[in-house]
Amino acid sequence: MRRRIFALIFGTMFILSTTSVSAEEAADVRTDNRPPSSSSPIKAAGVPSDSLPPIQYSSPQAAFEESCGEVSKEGFQACITPTETKLSADELRALHASAAGTQDVIDLPDWCYNYSGSWYFLRKQACLIDTAEYIIRNQPSGTPVGGMRFSYWFFSFTSELQRNWQSQIEFMPVTGTTWGLAIGSTMEGAADCTGFCTTLFHNFPPQPAVENVIVGGDAQFETTATNPSAVGHANTEFRMRFKSPCCPLSSPATSSPPRVRCDNATPGRGIGCVFPDYTPTMVYTDDPQYCCPEVARHILQAQQSGLPGAYPSGTPLTRLTDQSLIDSNGRVACKDSYVRPTGKSCDEYPFRSSWQGARTGGGNPRSFNWCSIPQVPGGSGPAGYSVCMVINTQNTDAGRYLGIFYGENRVIDNDPFRVWAY
Repeated sequence: MRRRIFALIFGTMFILSTTSVSAEEAADVRTDNRPPSSSSPIKAAGVPSDSLPPIQYSSPQAAFEESCGEVSKEGFQACITPTETKLSADELRALHASAAGTQDVIDLPDWCYNYSGSWYFLRKQACLIDTAEYIIRNQPSGTPVGGMRFSYWFFSFTSELQRNWQSQIEFMPVTGTTWGLAIGSTMEGAADCTGFCTTLFHNFPPQPAVENVIVGGDAQFETTATNPSAVGHANTEFRMRFKSPCCPLSSPATSSPPRVRCDNATPGRGIGCVFPDYTPTMVYTDDPQYCCPEVARHILQAQQSGLPGAYPSGTPLTRLTDQSLIDSNGRVACKDSYVRPTGKSCDEYPFRSSWQGARTGGGNPRSFNWCSIPQVPGGSGPAGYSVCMVINTQNTDAGRYLGIFYGENRVIDNDPFRVWAY
């Protein structure tokens, strides 16, 4: 596989700013991605949101299904079929590490090797690793006369900062499994996209299928959803097939990763792409070594009282991007009549930048004994909102982290997300 340079930025981009802002103006959503003002680590919690587990993609084309080519004049037919002899994720990791041949365009993330048999994905990465078989049969008897078992590693990835995304495909015949008419076969593949996209290139020419040698290719796609406020989805498809000296090409075996969404509608960002069917999670902890323990405590108690948004299975919050409604949510939740103790400011949950905020979500306020808002009673249930006075700098930092989270995950208006407070 020809190596290509593809400039992806996987880390967080921070933009320094000296602009002053009140705690409550900064307490919920920012579009400038300024870093927190405190000297705490550059994360809001001990568990970064991008280290949470992936989800399985439940599509009928998630992994290879049996696909057979035409019968040759000699009566041979080549097929690609799932194998009953499955390798574990650890075995697939070891195979990949020990193989000769092509190197990754981008190294597979470590988490990919913990899952096999189907596509698994995060907000910006998707992996499929598995094992299948190439079988040549004598027809019409169906008697096998050759074959090989092969492992494969697919990786598709996006960037929140770029309008294109990339996929790479790798295959390797397993040592000691090639026999009969499959000896001397070649492998080839292709990839393309449908929807709001164009295929920039795909590169997987015929290559010898040699045991313990990786062959493969890569492809790159670009969104056509580039106008201001545009949002467009695209689907990509991998196709691979074998050719042996005896037989016509096998019919392509296909696999499709989760759909991609690119947009020019994320406030404060240009064009970028994600896998939208993965619901991202913002993480806060009450551990004092991190930025926002009082905010985390408030969110946790608010969720425990029944309010939505809790990770992993609570009803998600949905983002609100209309600044006038965001401001209105803030005014309704954090009323001017509430006395702010020295060094503290008003925090609300659900966030003012969500459709579940105080005005757009409706319902009655609730609070807790330690929150210094005695005129607001306790409460329970999914309706309403919670308010609490928390340390001013923590409130500001928590909101800034939330703005970074929105940008890195391209959480657009009405996008679902969850909050893990612990």
